[in-house]
Amino acid sequence: MPGCVSACSPTSRIYERARSDVIPFSAEVFFASLEDYNATIWPRQILFLTLGLACIWFTLNPTPRRGQMTGLILAAAWFHTGVTYHFGYFAELNFWDYLIGGVYLMQAVLLLIWLWRGKFSAPRYSPLSAALISSGLLLMPLIVFVFGRSITETGWFGTAPVPTLVVTAGALVYAAPRSLVLWLLPALASVAALVPAVSLPLYEDVFAGLVLAVFLWLLTSANKNRDDA
Repeated sequence: MPGCVSACSPTSRIYERARSDVIPFSAEVFFASLEDYNATIWPRQILFLTLGLACIWFTLNPTPRRGQMTGLILAAAWFHTGVTYHFGYFAELNFWDYLIGGVYLMQAVLLLIWLWRGKFSAPRYSPLSAALISSGLLLMPLIVFVFGRSITETGWFGTAPVPTLVVTAGALVYAAPRSLVLWLLPALASVAALVPAVSLPLYEDVFAGLVLAVFLWLLTSANKNRDDA
């Protein structure tokens, strides 16, 4: 059938089989599930959006107390995303979410340990942090609208993985740039997030690559400083 040539080609079938092996659901199923998830947890999105906006203010007006508050906000966001998004909802669609949810809970614990040890008490002024946090809070939802999806099909900081990753990257640059241990799990989670971003595709979730880029930049800078010393 002429109308099926591209859809029924061997290359298309191979791609679709490979995609389904990695992501066991379609884009339509994911967006419908995301819409239902957002309706279930409403209005927690507003709460975390407000906390994220506070983080922007903290990055431009740093104090030790605001650095500590940033660490606490990040821990709450990672814990909530792991428990509610991964364990509580999307693990029914994809068993890998159990593993990814565990990563989010581990990161929440690490953030609390670093907070208890006073590692967030020396934040620095950082326009880069403000830009990254703004991207996770505002630019990613805007991209969703550009591609014709509704606000109910949008992931938000503290309730979905990639916005939480991007805001975390910005906040860590400001509050704990030298704590590379805190970057390891976000970098791993970013790799996991890029798989559905490319496969489904989820254009806004390509921002997970920003987290990897910042992590590699900090890692390279740390190695260079060590060599210079």
